[in-house]
Formats: sequence, C-alpha cells, structure tokens
Amino acid sequence: MRRWATLLLVAFAAEGQTAPRLTLTERLRPKNLEAVRQQRIRWIETRVDGVPRGIYRDFRTLIGMDREAEPEIARRALEAGFDVLLLASPDQLRRPVEGDVTLLPGSIQGQSLRFAYRNRDVRLALPGQEIGSTASGVAIHRSDTDVGLRAARFPNHPIEAIGATVDRVDAAVEAWAATAAARALAAVAVTDIRPKATVQSLRATSTHILARSDRPLDVLDSLRLGRTYVAHEWLSETGNFWFRAFNGLGIYEIGDLMPLASGSQLRVTLPVSGRVKFFRDNKEIAQAVGKELTQPVTAAGAYRIEVTLPAGGEDRPWIYTSHIYAGAAPAGLIAEVPAAVPDDIGFQGDVAYGKEDREKLDLYTPRATSNFPLLVFFHGGNWKGGDKSRVRALGIALARLGIGVAAPNYPLDAPEAQLNAARAAIAWAREFGVKAGADSERIFLGGHSAGAQLAALAALEGLTKQEIRGVVLASGIYDVRGIEFFGSTEMQWSRFSPIFRDAKDASRFLILFAQHDLEGFALQGQAFYEKLRRAFTPVDLELLPGETHVGVILNASGENAALVRAIQRFVRKHD
Repeated sequence: MRRWATLLLVAFAAEGQTAPRLTLTERLRPKNLEAVRQQRIRWIETRVDGVPRGIYRDFRTLIGMDREAEPEIARRALEAGFDVLLLASPDQLRRPVEGDVTLLPGSIQGQSLRFAYRNRDVRLALPGQEIGSTASGVAIHRSDTDVGLRAARFPNHPIEAIGATVDRVDAAVEAWAATAAARALAAVAVTDIRPKATVQSLRATSTHILARSDRPLDVLDSLRLGRTYVAHEWLSETGNFWFRAFNGLGIYEIGDLMPLASGSQLRVTLPVSGRVKFFRDNKEIAQAVGKELTQPVTAAGAYRIEVTLPAGGEDRPWIYTSHIYAGAAPAGLIAEVPAAVPDDIGFQGDVAYGKEDREKLDLYTPRATSNFPLLVFFHGGNWKGGDKSRVRALGIALARLGIGVAAPNYPLDAPEAQLNAARAAIAWAREFGVKAGADSERIFLGGHSAGAQLAALAALEGLTKQEIRGVVLASGIYDVRGIEFFGSTEMQWSRFSPIFRDAKDASRFLILFAQHDLEGFALQGQAFYEKLRRAFTPVDLELLPGETHVGVILNASGENAALVRAIQRFVRKHD
C-alpha cells in the first residue's frame, strides 16, 4: 500500500501541482513514446469499466466535418467504436440513418455546424468564432485526421504519435466556459475528416452525449441541454466515468439544475485514477487525485470538471465536462400535504380493512359518478415509516378526474405482515369499494417508493388480470437484496423481491421513475421492466421529467402533475 501511494505521488508530482507541458518534438522521442505506451497498457490492465448508473446512456459521438462526403466514413466510425455520427458537409446529406451507428447529417454554415431534424435545430460554433446566442454548443477541441499520416511514421507507437498532438486549447476552453457559466452550452469536439482517415485518428478524441436513446431527437435534445463531455480517448477509455451532483432531493446529471440543499455534493467516478480539477463559474475551486472523489457544493454557480492523467512525464488532458448548475431551491419545490380534503370529492377516513391498528385506509371518490375505476395506492416511507396522508394530494387530484383512490396504511414491523395487509386491502377494495360506487372489475394497484415494492409483490402473488386491471409503480425498489428489513439471507431477500417472482398471467404494469430520483431507483425500475418484458407481461416504462423522489408523490396535486397525468393515461387506456 505504501509503495502504491509513493508511485501515485511521483506520477502526479505534488498535490495541487501539475507537470509542465512537453513540446511536440519531446513527445515524439522514442523513449517518451514508449513510456506513454507502457502507461496506457497499465491503465488497460487496471481500468474498471462499469455500466450506466443513471437515467441516461453514454453515447460515444463523432462530430465530423467531411468536405468530401466520403461514403466509407460510417463504416469506419462503427469500427472505431462510435455510437452516433454527426456528419456535417457543405451540402446537406441524406436523411438520418438509425442502425449500428446513428448517422445524423448536417451542414457547414460559415464557422459553425448545423444539425436539424424535425423541430430540433442545433448549431455548434467552431473554435475561435463568436459563440452567439443561438449556439447550442461550442467546439473546445478541433482535430484533423491527417495526424494519422504521422502515426504511419511511428509503426511501433501509432496511437501515442497521434496523441502527441493533443493539448488543452486554452483559449477555446475559456471562451466556452465563460459563456456556459450563464446558460446551458454543450462542450464538443470536432474532427476534420480527410480522405482515408484511419480508425485510430478518428477515435483519438470523442464527444460523449448523455441521452435517453441514440434516436436523432434524443441526441439533439441532449446537445441543446448541454449533456456532453469531451474525452481524449487515445489516452484511456472512459468506461465507468460519471460526473453528477446529489443531495437529499435526488441525483442531478450534466446539464441539470440542482436546487441547493443540505449535503449537496459533486461526485466523480473514474475508471483509472486521475487528477480532477473542480471549477465553479470558470474558476478552479479544488483539485484532488483518485477514482472516487466528492466536492461539497455550498454556493450557486455553474460547476464542471477537467481530468488529467500522468503520461510521459507530464499531465495530459483527458476529460472536460459540460456544466451542472446549482441554484436556490424554488419556493414550493416539495409541496406540503393538503391540510383538508375539499368538498367537491367524496372522502372517508380511517376505514378499517383489517384487524390491526394500521390496517386502515382513506378513500377518495368522485362525487358525480358511479362505477368508477378504483386505485389502491400504497404510501412510501422506507418500509419503516410513512403514512397514508402522503397520498392525499394524489387522491384528491385523481378523484376530480373520475378515478377513486384507496390509500391504505400498513404494518411497519415485518415484511410478511405488510404483504398480508396488502392482500387484505385489495380484497376490501373488491368487496366493499363497490358500496362507495367503484366498479369491482376495474380495480388498479399502485404505490410509491416502498409502497411500489409492496404493490409489485402483491400483484405477483397470484393476482390475475381478472382481479387487477393494472399496476402503477412509482420510484420503487424491486430487488431488496442487502436490505436488512427483509432479512439476511438470499432466500429471505428473494421472497420479497418482485424481480424474482413469477410474472406468468400477471396484469399489465406501468413503471415510473423520477428524472432526479435517488441513486439506484432508476436502474431498479429499468431492471424490473426488462424482467417483465422477458416474461411477456405487458409493461411500459416512463420517466417523470423534472421530478424528485419525494416530489413525485407530494407534488401530485392537480391534473397537470406528472404522476397524475401518467396514472390517468394508464387507467383510461386499460379501463
């Protein structure tokens, strides 16, 4: 351990310092090229490549200026490992192509690149040009694939020879960052594509776009919102890289605005140990060396990072991110539970559905209708807390839209008792809900957070499509392995994990998660969605834009609330 610490200090020089830049001639000396090669090999051997942990996928993108519209470029981009190719030429090319590589053609317009598709229009300013108010992004690095010819002169070190030309373009970075401190502005890299461009020269520097999918609309939307980072991947792959902010409200990705709250932090995850410089409003505020780093966020501003790696006796630029913005939390970010139920809906409080103290529910019903659909919706609270009053805003909003809501409390002492209570609440709804005007053939089941796990488990405990019309799950946990409340063995955890239950003959599902959910919740929803699809269970997966984990349920007041709209669409579709 002591030897590793010594090596790390030697590699990075003293903490807070960086090694001076070498000249191109110095970098191309055989001894230096071999030293860089050996360092790259060590990173390949020790690199940790992970999987995406947020709501976005990381698409390696080649943004190219192809003045000759070479037809082979898409094939070479695929060979170079790109997912998306934004290819600008003097004349607009053919329509977008979606396949192994998503090809989105664009045009070169003066000193900028323009990519347009349907109602999206994105302009990227080239280095050294006026950015302007209409630019969605700025090229902070511009490379030329002719450097591949230089690599041919160094057959033993072709990648290192290409990388020798890569430096931080100070003026371009500073100009972009100054404008991006005030508004979302994507940092990108642009490549001048020459005839017979080599695969190695194409992939030397990449733009990474964080998007929901590689469809053209999603790609352009992420560019407009500044969800990008630039990586000099000749040096090392960026697999397992993640830069995000978090606090008690949720997780915020590149391009997001995080409301300042207690405990707000930036978090950086790297596949190899690097030197990370943290910037706020284009001023360096801290730097540190490691693979997992955090930085407190105590003031409003635009936050970004730059990462360097030690190679050949100097710190080489590796990653530049676009910004995460932090600002004061807006008033009413998390709504209060309504103090009372309005007179325009029906309400019965503390209705007993079982014998235990907490086996009581609140019933919200439309006043002017009968035979309405009824949603049994379980509250959250980490399985050990919470109350049915959390569902009050949702109950009021849905009742006004003609959907009844039964919001049960349930025991907080044991998972088996919770499951038994859920069964009892569903049975009550089917038998006694009709007395309040509900249609026993149109019973839906749902829950938020811990309540979503309970609803999913109950739905897979033998309930058929005839008993439950559909299941709505918001920001839930579906694999409880490792959670002490459910036991300490794989058998116990599997017993209460919906993801391990048989979904044969199950009803249809709608799985929802918040854009700024707590860590792990989005991945849990996606994994459960895939499990149900493999079982041929009808299932939809939806993102609730702009919502936080707690805000999903507490902000569910009015027909325009994200959760209310999603449930209304689902119920009407399958009613």
